[in-house]
Amino acid sequence: MSDKEIGDRSSMTPVYGRIKVSCEESVQMVSPIDERKSLLGYFFSKANAMAFGEYTFSSIPSRENFVVSEALDDVLDYHIENGPIRLIPDAYEVKNALQDDLEKSLAKARAAAGQDEGPKLVDTEAHIEVASLEDIIRSMKDNSTSEWNNAFFEYPGEDIGTGPSPHMERKRAESVIFNP
Repeated sequence: MSDKEIGDRSSMTPVYGRIKVSCEESVQMVSPIDERKSLLGYFFSKANAMAFGEYTFSSIPSRENFVVSEALDDVLDYHIENGPIRLIPDAYEVKNALQDDLEKSLAKARAAAGQDEGPKLVDTEAHIEVASLEDIIRSMKDNSTSEWNNAFFEYPGEDIGTGPSPHMERKRAESVIFNP
């Protein structure tokens, strides 16, 4: 899969990071042992990013902080070249949340279609796989014709039963995230 295809698929996934305390100042966690090592975390949930910012600055009450939303593809473009990226929460939490969201969305779609129980709306079975983002991107680049052709990134709050959230409609119109 080309870099452009990967970018198109990840462009609609918002991540929250770069906790700011002013227009010029961002928060990064720096190692007390080696100041050259730092960590800039990204969250899939804005509430989690805000909570982290509030916790970080709880000892400085006069500071207001805010969280900047960025598209996942912008974060990937920067961090793939400049070092590893870590998205918070852990992979198993993401997988469980995706499975729950998928089951709820399918139940809503069945109810809307008048199918409370019985045959599935789709004959294919959903296979959710969560790995480190670096491994997923590497696999997408290495396997140009295989299982990644129908993979897509789902962001929190997207309901497959009712469609995308209004927040991402503009981005969705500009890119394709699912290529059957």
